[in-house]
Amino acid sequence: MTPRHVLQICAGFGIPVEEKRIRTDELSKIDTAFVRGTSVDVAAIGFMNGMRMRSVSKPLLERIAERYEEEIETYIQRFKKDYV
Repeated sequence: MTPRHVLQICAGFGIPVEEKRIRTDELSKIDTAFVRGTSVDVAAIGFMNGMRMRSVSKPLLERIAERYEEEIETYIQRFKKDYV
């Protein structure tokens, strides 16, 4: 599973996503920010540069994280059949 999968999930929900470098003076304009990794799946960024991010309390981010977990489970099950 790659970051591309998270972008596909967002597209499936009709969520516009923009990946770019940002300056600290742009932080207040960000609606939702998250990180994706093998150990944390998809996790909201709570604070950035001392500023509380709005993404912490976003149900939409929870839906993205849940869908990501579902896709990982499907991925595992698909390959598990071949190796068990």
